Amino acid sequence: MNVPTIAVVQGRRNKNNDSELYAVEIRLTADRKVKYVSTGVKVKSSEWREGYIVNRFDSAILNERVSVVRRAIEELVNDSIAEHTTLDLSKLKLISNIETEADSFITFVEERAQKRAVRESTRGRYSVFVNKLRIYGKIRSFSDLTVANVKDFDSWLHGSFKIRQGTIYNYHKYLKLFINEAVALDKIAANPYNKLRGTISRGDKEVIEYLTYKEMQQVENACITNTMTEHARDLFVFQMYTGLSYSDMATFDISAYIFEDGRYVKTDTRVKSGVKYVSQLLPPALRVLQKYKNHLPIMCNADYNRALKTVQACAGITKNMHSHLARSTFATFMLSEGCSIQNVSRMLGHTNLKQTLKYAEILEKDVRSDYDMIADKLK
Repeated sequence: MNVPTIAVVQGRRNKNNDSELYAVEIRLTADRKVKYVSTGVKVKSSEWREGYIVNRFDSAILNERVSVVRRAIEELVNDSIAEHTTLDLSKLKLISNIETEADSFITFVEERAQKRAVRESTRGRYSVFVNKLRIYGKIRSFSDLTVANVKDFDSWLHGSFKIRQGTIYNYHKYLKLFINEAVALDKIAANPYNKLRGTISRGDKEVIEYLTYKEMQQVENACITNTMTEHARDLFVFQMYTGLSYSDMATFDISAYIFEDGRYVKTDTRVKSGVKYVSQLLPPALRVLQKYKNHLPIMCNADYNRALKTVQACAGITKNMHSHLARSTFATFMLSEGCSIQNVSRMLGHTNLKQTLKYAEILEKDVRSDYDMIADKLK
């Protein structure tokens, strides 16, 4: 018997459209016979280079899946060589069938995630979610989508990882989303979450922090000598006075604003939610723009948040600084300065007024706290 050869191939059929997903397979050549074994992975042509999946958040996960199938085939080949027997090609079908059956729902999720019109950061969160499903191992095929398995998945998440309830809730949100898509495509009859309404907790509301006006000034006036830290501070100041989320700031373009009556204003749609918001550039935000000639020194969100820890130290801030703190600071600042809650909601691009009310509730607690402080002094 000639020594069998094994290769990983992608899109052995037509590859004319880069927007399409093409199957990654293991090609085994033995005794002049060629067999292809499914890995359950499909990627675009631009995401495939020299036998590896690239340019994706989940590249490492998908490459490991391909490696698992390849190793299984290599074991069959090595066993036949060691035992001096003819390679039983029928066993390849077992590997192929197991992978196809086991990964049917997970592959479905990956394909749907690639087609959804979301930011790459959201796609990355989908990949983390899929990896959790893969590790869990009991929800792999469409037939596994049962009420019992969803409840067990919830218990497993609570018992296996030290993660917040809010994060667990998000995993359920993603699972429910893709199951709904499966229902719409007649791949499953009903969504098991229909029988679990109200049983998956969102978790306790996180404590919303914000900077006081004094702390805002500390950040603006902080003595910073490092260039990256300075960029992070200026981006934070820009967020504090625009209320833009990181994703909206990352796509900021001054040309989208209209200059009228001495003001830069625009109505736009939020990247994350698709909700309309109204933006006007206040003087501190304009000063940041002028400093960088209208081109913000955008950095990736992870680097930005890391650099903000240094900004926090330089400014003498005790609160944990991160990009979303600037947005909550903007909301509470505008409310404290007398802006109506309805207008602040439009500035932030909230989907409903309830999202904005949480900032008003914080300010109300602060007012009560001050009353209590004065009452204690007057006793």
